[in-house]
Amino acid sequence: MAYPDGVGAIDLMIGFPFKDKKAVYEYLKPGIKDGASDDLEMPAGYMFKDVPDEADDDTDPIEVTIGEMDRWGVAAGLFGLSENSIEAKRRYPNRVFFSTEIDPNDITGAVRKVRQAHDEHGIKAVTTFPAGCNPQVPVSDRRYYPIYQTCIDLDIPIISNAGIPGPRFPAECQHVMHFDQVCYDFPELRIVMRHGAEPWEELAVKLMLKWPGLHYM
Repeated sequence: MAYPDGVGAIDLMIGFPFKDKKAVYEYLKPGIKDGASDDLEMPAGYMFKDVPDEADDDTDPIEVTIGEMDRWGVAAGLFGLSENSIEAKRRYPNRVFFSTEIDPNDITGAVRKVRQAHDEHGIKAVTTFPAGCNPQVPVSDRRYYPIYQTCIDLDIPIISNAGIPGPRFPAECQHVMHFDQVCYDFPELRIVMRHGAEPWEELAVKLMLKWPGLHYM
């Protein structure tokens, strides 16, 4: 159901139709060990029904996405920085905002990537998938700390996956308790737990009551 007139949702994890799903998720393959995942359209495909088909070659992914946003009352979205999202921003400047995804295993590279994306494209957030990094990086690991400080310096939030990952990866690195230490060490940081924090939702709520900079999506 769409939102009432004058009220629009802000979708913090939105993208465009894929023309090659397997290619999009190729970066996750080194961390997946079970053979059954090879037969899935996406690494977490076992969880979903009615996954949309791949987009046709003649499909304009930008117009399809904006059309779906209109249909469901989504006023604006946070898109990963890409050629498609840059073009979408040109067409719809008030509805498209940028984020950039980082892997903190390359600490210096990640910090430079964030600063460059902010300088050149005005990103509104940094995103990260701790369980999808290779090797995995716990939310409270020292490798993330320079990125957290960079986000504070640029006055932007970091959005991190929390809870059991969809792909068949170990989950400890995304345990919600990691956020407690991060919030203690970086009281100025705005950090958003992405993907529901399951099955630690009650802990997530408790920590949000404790730490004003911690949020949930």
